[in-house]
Amino acid sequence: MRLNQGLDRVQDVLMHMVGVVGKDGVEIFLPDAALFLEMMGIITAAWQWMVLAAREGLEKAKSASEKKFHLGKIHTFRYFFAYEMPKTRALASRLMDSDPITVEMQPDYFED
Repeated sequence: MRLNQGLDRVQDVLMHMVGVVGKDGVEIFLPDAALFLEMMGIITAAWQWMVLAAREGLEKAKSASEKKFHLGKIHTFRYFFAYEMPKTRALASRLMDSDPITVEMQPDYFED
């Protein structure tokens, strides 16, 4: 997954949220605020990894240990994009789902 795909996903979610808030109010998204923050955290961390990997390249390394250090950063960058960024798909899917399951739940559903 690429960073621009994650950014596009965030934009899609935000545009969806703006439309729904205009119709149903902001309260509809409050139960899923943690999901939104998780998605934004992943995207932000991906952006930071991209900047670190791009800023400090192997060509600037002066020793074998420096090269290994930068290779480690690049490997971590690759890991993050392979394992963490795909999670944003599921988070975006939930955030853009029209089923307000968390808002409709009533405490008395569990009373005897």
